[in-house]
Amino acid sequence: MATALDVPLFQPDPYEAYARLREKAPVHRDDECDFWALSRHADVSVAFRDAETFSSRNGNMLDPLLWGPNAAAFASISAIDPPRHTLIRGLVARSFTRARLARLEERVAEIARGHLDRALAGGEFDLVAEFSSRLPVDVIGELIGVPVADRAEIWRLQSILIDREEDTDAAAAQRAECMAVLTGYFADLVQQRRRRPREDLASQVVASADADGTVTDPEVLALLLVLVLAGGETTSGLIANALDAVWRFPAARADAYADVDGWVEETLRFEPPFQFAGRTLTRDLTLHGVHIPEGERVLLLLASANRDAEVFTDPDRFDPKRDTSAKVTFGSGHHHCVGAQLARLEARIALREFTGRVADFEIDDARAERAGSAQFRDFTFLPVRATPR
Repeated sequence: MATALDVPLFQPDPYEAYARLREKAPVHRDDECDFWALSRHADVSVAFRDAETFSSRNGNMLDPLLWGPNAAAFASISAIDPPRHTLIRGLVARSFTRARLARLEERVAEIARGHLDRALAGGEFDLVAEFSSRLPVDVIGELIGVPVADRAEIWRLQSILIDREEDTDAAAAQRAECMAVLTGYFADLVQQRRRRPREDLASQVVASADADGTVTDPEVLALLLVLVLAGGETTSGLIANALDAVWRFPAARADAYADVDGWVEETLRFEPPFQFAGRTLTRDLTLHGVHIPEGERVLLLLASANRDAEVFTDPDRFDPKRDTSAKVTFGSGHHHCVGAQLARLEARIALREFTGRVADFEIDDARAERAGSAQFRDFTFLPVRATPR
């Protein structure tokens, strides 16, 4: 049996709980929420690479809407295994190469400057609503081909979908309705691009799918949805978490400003916006003397693995100069995040533009609000008072 610990993983700051799990219960059973959790770096790393044992066939989310045999309808490549995963992932993989993303840099910077200039005009602003969540919606909208006039509504629907503060039937119904609206929107976009292709990612995906002949429209649709929803939320969280980190660790600010790449990578280790990934066990497994039966849901606690002292010295200290190459934030193996380089690019540019325009800033911790999701560590409200340069 797994060690029984009173460890509430779903709380505003889970890192102390993660540390207790790594020490006392590296294989942890939560009967109430029906999952097992792996918390040590070595175990999480192996599990990410072993797609045959740790399957994604039911998705990687705890949300009932996104977990189960039909998860791929919304979660796309996050909810399928090779070889189908390899085929569907290939429809977008070449859009996220370093060379192609490098050509986007000036446009991303232009979008970032526009949002920042509007936000800074007021002195105090909500970093999430006015900057960190707006930027990725515009960038992925630009890539996919979402018209500028539609992006505000896409952002509004996405904001409702990621809000987990209210766990009620009414809130669940509202999220399901928002998902239906988004699904309808992108279904129309797919048909538009089939009739009149453009130079955008949606047209590329549709053309590649049609050329293959085995990829269905629902698969194309799900792929576009996951790019918008997952890419928007995680990148927004990365930007907000990075600024919050240098606010909470002022001694690290000079190093962060001097090396924005290091700042981004340390934020991904220290405060990853995506905290854990779900998997389905395809065979009986015994780990650390604990038996996990086939078919069980297993959470890979990547945020815990990133704080494992066996791998990272003084792991609870934010240090932009440290070597973070062993972090597992984006997974590994077949399911390494296809949008990882885009997220890095957006965060890097966002932080450079912010520090280039802001001489100093303060975060109102008392009023800041974290998202009500255990799986996503980001903010829904982050009030910032900035002094422009």
